Amino acid sequence: TNTNNGKMTFEMLERKKMVQDEILVLDGNFVCEPVHFSKNMLGKIRPSSKDSPHTDTSIIACGVSQVDAFVDACASIACGINNPVPDENNVCLRRCKEESLRRFSVKD
Repeated sequence: TNTNNGKMTFEMLERKKMVQDEILVLDGNFVCEPVHFSKNMLGKIRPSSKDSPHTDTSIIACGVSQVDAFVDACASIACGINNPVPDENNVCLRRCKEESLRRFSVKD
């Protein structure tokens, strides 16, 4: 693959843009990086995902910040699992945001 130290190349972003049929903002503030979700991580975000086939999954996530990229990746992997429990996706998204802020918060 065409990667530069784990970051996406312009060609990869263009392909992603075509596949998603979205317009991506390609400026100096756009972040793409690999994100790994272990079975433990998925269990923290969405306990019902423990038996999911998506455990130990890595994807390249993109966003305007590391927080945004992580939340997007988390939502795709952990919250994309169909579940009949009411409101579980909203809870899952909230946990993704909380975990992202915990991981990428500025430490004094």
